[in-house]
Amino acid sequence: MSPHVVVVGGGIAGLAAAWEARERGCAVTVVEADETLGGKIQAASLAGATFDRGPDSFLARVPFGQQFVNDLGGSAELSGPLTAAASVYARGALRPLPAGHLLGVPGDIAALAKGGLFSARTIARLTVERLVLRKRPIDVAGTVREVLEPRLGREVLDTLVEPLIGGIYAGRVSEMELESVVPDVAQALAGHHSVVRAVAARLEVSRHLPAAADPVFLRPKGGLHRLIELAARRLGEHGVQIVLGATVDHVQKGAAGYELHLSCRSGSPQTLDADGIVICVPAWRAGPLLAELDPSLPGVLARVASAGVSMVTVALAPTALATLKGSGFLVPRSTAAMMTAATFISAKWGQRGAAGETLLRLSTGHAGDHRHEDLADPELTTALVEDFERISGVPITVLDSRVDRWPAGFPQYRVGHSHVVATVRAALRDTPVAVAGASYEGVGVAACIRQGREASAQVARVLRPTG
Repeated sequence: MSPHVVVVGGGIAGLAAAWEARERGCAVTVVEADETLGGKIQAASLAGATFDRGPDSFLARVPFGQQFVNDLGGSAELSGPLTAAASVYARGALRPLPAGHLLGVPGDIAALAKGGLFSARTIARLTVERLVLRKRPIDVAGTVREVLEPRLGREVLDTLVEPLIGGIYAGRVSEMELESVVPDVAQALAGHHSVVRAVAARLEVSRHLPAAADPVFLRPKGGLHRLIELAARRLGEHGVQIVLGATVDHVQKGAAGYELHLSCRSGSPQTLDADGIVICVPAWRAGPLLAELDPSLPGVLARVASAGVSMVTVALAPTALATLKGSGFLVPRSTAAMMTAATFISAKWGQRGAAGETLLRLSTGHAGDHRHEDLADPELTTALVEDFERISGVPITVLDSRVDRWPAGFPQYRVGHSHVVATVRAALRDTPVAVAGASYEGVGVAACIRQGREASAQVARVLRPTG
């Protein structure tokens, strides 16, 4: 008989974990607390258009997202955005996001000097940093700001690094651990004496990699939510059981394996027996589930804080954004605006309302900023529209709108996060129990897919399935 693996959580990490466990010969059950799969990857509708209410694509330069789609049999459906060009609000205007950097960390000074993003003083400082090597190599331990600002200056951190890295994690670069949030940057810098030189070398290597070609981002035709639909269908075809509307309250060790105790929205409590478990829920939910297996883990995982974000999507007249170019723009936190980003959905993906309406998404929320949480939907919409008009210089008339909120939806990789992850991994290493998802080693879709598949691979190796 094949070992039975229960996957707790039906987001993208959980679905990837379920697929991997089934591929390795396990019987699999997925338990999801909501009535739908996908986590933050969900379809939404406005003005007769269907679009992604959460993430809208995955990175093409790392193999895990595309490989998962290929394994599911949906590779022919993948496509990139219609435009990837973006801007950032700096020095009183929207300026093109330059080339020549690695997640905002400079590597090509000539490229960064174009477009007026930085002052002449900052460009001069970067030039000196590249030419005058410090005696001590770069110490990558610490926050993003602690490591980078002394070498690059505040303007680079506030104008480019914070909007990019901070935007991905809804966090502050003064709090986020460099090695956890941008491991590629940390690896590039380690042992070097110049940030600019180190990043330039990494960019040069990246240019020659096959995955360096456009597009940078991919998604299935129609939206990233189609990936969830594809995964659910293929898992069902492979005999994976999916239980919706059920919450795992606690996990007990049994005589032979584990017992998962469930509360179900539509019926009486249930108990599932499992030989192995892959937990793909946020750290604050995973900790209590691991309490009986290791009493120390709830406290360890409680150190992973979270931040909430909100997104307002508005429908506008077909030509409302005709004067704005690219896929959207970022807003540095130093502006004190509530809005952190604008995404021109129609320009980026081609999706429009039934009467040709243009779709625009306005994002807000990050660690330490709770203003959006205190506003009702109409007030939040008004506030973000006003920010958009002031920053872009384009007045808009909202024809329809919707608000999506993700309270506590973004884990914060603060100093010590790498130690938290290492501690949890070590505690579970020789057990048929593993954790995966955005709380641990990357919040992007591809990173979550990788973690889910690796977690199931670990569990399967311990169980040694015979099927």
